[in-house]
Amino acid sequence: MNMETSMKKPYRNRQTLWKKFRSLNKLIKMLLRILKR
Repeated sequence: MNMETSMKKPYRNRQTLWKKFRSLNKLIKMLLRILKR
């Protein structure tokens, strides 16, 4: 990820990154639940 692109649209990039992070978190939680069984 280049600094220029992030500087141009920081808010938008943050939103997309946050969405990706949340989806990853959900996947990890599901995996943990399956493994705990």
